[in-house]
Amino acid sequence: MPSGVAAAATVAMSRSARPEQEVGRGSGAGGYDDEAAMIGALGGRGVNHTVPIPRASVEALPRAVYEAGRPMPSGTILYRRRTLYIHGILFLLLAGGAFVGGYFVGRGDATLARQVARKHASRERVLLDGKLYYDTGAGSIAPDAGAVFIALPAGKFPRATLSIQGLRPRDPPPAPTGESVRTLEDFGGVYARADQAGAFSVVLPEAGKYRVLIISRQTARDKETGIDELDLSEMTKYFYRADDLVGRHNYRWTLEEITGGSASLDHNFGRDGGE
Repeated sequence: MPSGVAAAATVAMSRSARPEQEVGRGSGAGGYDDEAAMIGALGGRGVNHTVPIPRASVEALPRAVYEAGRPMPSGTILYRRRTLYIHGILFLLLAGGAFVGGYFVGRGDATLARQVARKHASRERVLLDGKLYYDTGAGSIAPDAGAVFIALPAGKFPRATLSIQGLRPRDPPPAPTGESVRTLEDFGGVYARADQAGAFSVVLPEAGKYRVLIISRQTARDKETGIDELDLSEMTKYFYRADDLVGRHNYRWTLEEITGGSASLDHNFGRDGGE
């Protein structure tokens, strides 16, 4: 009995080992090409046909691969061609703008330099001299000794009208440091009296336009000729009692443009109308 039982056990063990041997033979030296072939070989033997196939892992393309398959040097940064074109156009625009801006800045500097030069030249003192005459009525002229010469800057007016004390032809010549003369000079004007030869000389603070008033000492207007209304209106913007400053004397009120360096101004008052 024991030997029979042992024999039965041996047969059972040999039967249970066959599937493993068959599987081993299928995966031996010949092997299976893939999992599908192996599943086919095991078909019908209780093997699950729906064996999960692992997903192929998605790996990023190697960074060292670029055009033509050449390796990219370490640290290299790639740009699109369109970006490079845009950068090039912007560079050209900036360069052109800088050139144009520099051109106009240069022109502006040159213009400013010329303006400064003209302004500096206009502020240079100007020597102005001249002679004042009158007609004697005998076919000759004579110096108008004691005649008054006044020049005032045009385009501006004193805050308070200037005093005429000592400035009239009939007044004794004022001292250069007299109040009326100093006030007139502080305003930018000049005052002078003609000498015995009828000559005068002044130094203007700068070139430019001046209102010039010259008043005869030796001749007078006739009784029917008064001061021109427009002249008197303009003179009263500068002087207090301008009509008294001129009086009955012949006069001339003009706008003169005095250039730099030196200038000259002569005038003949004509005949005496007060005779």
